[in-house]
Amino acid sequence: MLKVARRLLASWDRRAAAGVPVDVPDDMTRMTLDTIGLAGFGFDFGSFDRDEPHPFVGSMVRCLAWSMSRLTMPPGADQADRDAAFRADAAYLASVVDDVIGARTAAGETSADDLLGLLHVVQREVDELWGDAEPDPTFEDVGRLTATRQVLNEALRLWPSAPSFGRVAREDTLLGGRIPLRAGEAVAVLTPVLHRDPVWGDNPELFDPTRFTPEAEAARSPHAFKPFGTDRARVQPCREAFRIGTDVPVVMIAAGTGLAPFRGAIADRRGLVESGARLAPALCYFGCDAADADYLHAAELAAAESAGAVAVRPVFSEAPVDGHRFVQHRIAAEADEVWNLLQDGAKVYVCGDGNRMAPGVRDAFRAVYRERVPGSDAETADAWLQGLIAEGRYVEDVYSG
Repeated sequence: MLKVARRLLASWDRRAAAGVPVDVPDDMTRMTLDTIGLAGFGFDFGSFDRDEPHPFVGSMVRCLAWSMSRLTMPPGADQADRDAAFRADAAYLASVVDDVIGARTAAGETSADDLLGLLHVVQREVDELWGDAEPDPTFEDVGRLTATRQVLNEALRLWPSAPSFGRVAREDTLLGGRIPLRAGEAVAVLTPVLHRDPVWGDNPELFDPTRFTPEAEAARSPHAFKPFGTDRARVQPCREAFRIGTDVPVVMIAAGTGLAPFRGAIADRRGLVESGARLAPALCYFGCDAADADYLHAAELAAAESAGAVAVRPVFSEAPVDGHRFVQHRIAAEADEVWNLLQDGAKVYVCGDGNRMAPGVRDAFRAVYRERVPGSDAETADAWLQGLIAEGRYVEDVYSG
């Protein structure tokens, strides 16, 4: 970037000495193209050594103009000539990209320090999965693209899509052990700053996809990474309440993205089990729309279940099995097992949607109690559930919006 900036200033100095006007928008385009080429791919377009912009710029601008004009083209209008011109420009752009990649590859310059190197990392992973065959990935296959996911997540960590999100304290608390908040007081979290917290290491500005290895993610709070923001939720005095132990039975209940905090706990359990530890039982009820579209961590959960770390109980709202459309339906159907775990001191953790899922799960647990305690009614069932909450045996981390 410094090299290109110096070229820009030198060009302006020459024009000023010759009394020639400067075309600022045109030079900004030249500077952008050269910066992308050098910083991203080690390729020099040499835009300031040309009287006219590089042909790549003209083709790119025409392709963009064609794409925008498609929105307003009259139906049925003959656009054959414009379409043919677009295809020619697109082919030229592709040929330049191919030339850049070919030159770098021939020179052996394929480190992971720039975009081309990262593309090679991703390409190797794809080749290992599908070889020379035309990929036809399933969602399970997508979950196996671990290096690809790590690269994308690290890019989102540095520059998240959502620049900030907010929280409102539900009660007086001390945030992070040092910031006093009164009930009703709002907090704005700047996501880029959150993503540069010391939890990310000594050099958070460094692009390092290994921050997202399974081991690194398990060792870090899932709330340290919020690239797309998050819905409103309460600020609790202490997040220790949602740290899941292994000494008593556990029932984890989640819907959608609510699975996130449980993945680390399940991974920890799997590691302990594979090292020979004996753990208390754990159930994980997880709900999403469809098994083939939303069950993105199916392979990960299946491996943990095969290892004996957890019993996974998925439900799919678009394809109910035995009438179980939501997690509360399956909890009700397996009430005996859940009740026995509660009798053995189980702790229940609920994460996800606070509008429908969390109230439905609370109703399911009240029903479990009423069906098994003679003489109980809605009032005594609610008192029982409130008792579990007070004892820290029924913990929610839910969002509403």
